[in-house]
Amino acid sequence: MIKDNKPAGLFIDLIDYFSKSLDWHIQYEKGNWNELLLKLEKGEIDLLPAVGYTEKRIKIYDFNRHAVFIDSGVLFTSSKFTLHTVFELQDKRIAALKGSIFTDGFINYIR
Repeated sequence: MIKDNKPAGLFIDLIDYFSKSLDWHIQYEKGNWNELLLKLEKGEIDLLPAVGYTEKRIKIYDFNRHAVFIDSGVLFTSSKFTLHTVFELQDKRIAALKGSIFTDGFINYIR
């Protein structure tokens, strides 16, 4: 999340706190999530918060042992559209984060 043209949110608050406590120099990178994940894999950045744990990713990345925040996929709709079952999504347009394990799981679920 960007607020006042700066990174913001829970993970940023934690990174800022630890960087002050441990005398780290932090430089934030801009990019979409997939670009940043690729930079992490290439070693071009050192830390990317909120990477979903998968068997494939555990072979590439070093995950922390204790979760900071556990999230899950959430589907938000307009107040004009009440959703009761997945079948009501037929012929609807859905925006999602490309490459997210939640998006992939959702696509598999609705198939």
